Amino acid sequence: MNMSETTRIPPQATEVEMEVLGAMLIEQGAAPAAFQRLQTRHFYNPFHRDLFETMLQLYLDNKPLDLLTVEQRMMDEGLIDKETTHKLSDLTRSVSSVSNIEYHVQIIIEKHIKRDLIKKCSRVIKNAYDSGSDAYDVLDLAQELIFELSETDQGRTHHIADTMNRVIQDLMNRIETGVPLGIKAGFSFDDLTQGFQKGKFYVLAARPSMGKTALALDIMRRVARSGNKVAILSLETSDQSLGYRFLSQESGVDGEKLLSGNLTNFEKEKAANAAGKLSGLGIHIDDTLTLSDVQFRSLSRKLKQQYKTDMLLVDYVQLLKGKGYSENQEVANVSRMCKVVAKELNIPVIALAQLSRDVEKRGGDRRPVLSDLRASGQIEQDADVAMFMYRPEYYGIKTDHQGRSTAGICEIIVAKNKDGATGTKVLEFDMPRMRFNNIDPLMRGRTP
Repeated sequence: MNMSETTRIPPQATEVEMEVLGAMLIEQGAAPAAFQRLQTRHFYNPFHRDLFETMLQLYLDNKPLDLLTVEQRMMDEGLIDKETTHKLSDLTRSVSSVSNIEYHVQIIIEKHIKRDLIKKCSRVIKNAYDSGSDAYDVLDLAQELIFELSETDQGRTHHIADTMNRVIQDLMNRIETGVPLGIKAGFSFDDLTQGFQKGKFYVLAARPSMGKTALALDIMRRVARSGNKVAILSLETSDQSLGYRFLSQESGVDGEKLLSGNLTNFEKEKAANAAGKLSGLGIHIDDTLTLSDVQFRSLSRKLKQQYKTDMLLVDYVQLLKGKGYSENQEVANVSRMCKVVAKELNIPVIALAQLSRDVEKRGGDRRPVLSDLRASGQIEQDADVAMFMYRPEYYGIKTDHQGRSTAGICEIIVAKNKDGATGTKVLEFDMPRMRFNNIDPLMRGRTP
């Protein structure tokens, strides 16, 4: 770094700071408008920081914000003396107009953001020069710091009164508009989970070839069709392969026929129409085959920032590479990262997971339980909702205990739900088209 760079003056707007502070002293409505957005740290000039903090404390104490009251409080606290009281009167004389205070407040905040950005980037540069640092750790640090700035310049600590006010407002809005708590896929298990909710980590687990990717894609397709933007991190399958599955689900054309290309003219038309509909949906697929937990976090932030992602799918969690000396520890770190990403981005994150082989060793109907999650109990602990897929015919069970056929039957077992009910819902698995349908569990008939 050369001398000219080290002597640069940080971004600041002291004259604008004076304009805002002066307006707060002479105009009754200016102070509340400023306090709503500004914080002490936003000011560049140290005296301005002291003055703003003094006025804030007076405001919270329901004291007047006139020139004499502020002057006396600052003198009592040793922030000014008789020789420097002119600074306050100078501020009031400098005010040209109070009507532009919101615009001036925005300027102060933007200058602060730039100064903060310089500090954060300097920290990243320092770590990048460190020969012992891990490149991906530095990358993660950089994206984390930038994301903090891009998301908000406000604190995340909330008083319970503020929280309850927002909760009641949100609740009243839901009552009036009927807006659901979470993003609903239209499957019967929505009744148990209340949809996929922001900031929550969902695990959908099953044994291999049970159809969990098909169900996950059907969920994402349905969610996207309702106007939401979704992203899929496919660590096992290419985007084109997923494209064929989506096309089969949307068109209703047998997946094997699509792959063979042996289609009737009617099927070709259905496939073309379905491709057009899918092309208009907010679905993004990333098929990076090798992804660490740190890279996953960075990519998730990018998807959120670039595509405004409302929901994220990871297929599947045990393929992410976490730091650790054992498979259990690696999966534990990955699971924790999924939880962090859901909360950090404030979106639902669905991770597909493999069940252990212990399911196959058990006798009876082999229905999965939470302890069957492969490699780590940390997944069970981190998940807000854990769901299992169970198809009796997968294990050669042809009829249920009432003698009804199990052909095409898929049970969705909500085994854990932190904020709701657990239970089992029954779907029909249309395997040729890789899609699912709600069915009446008693009549075994498809519902509308």
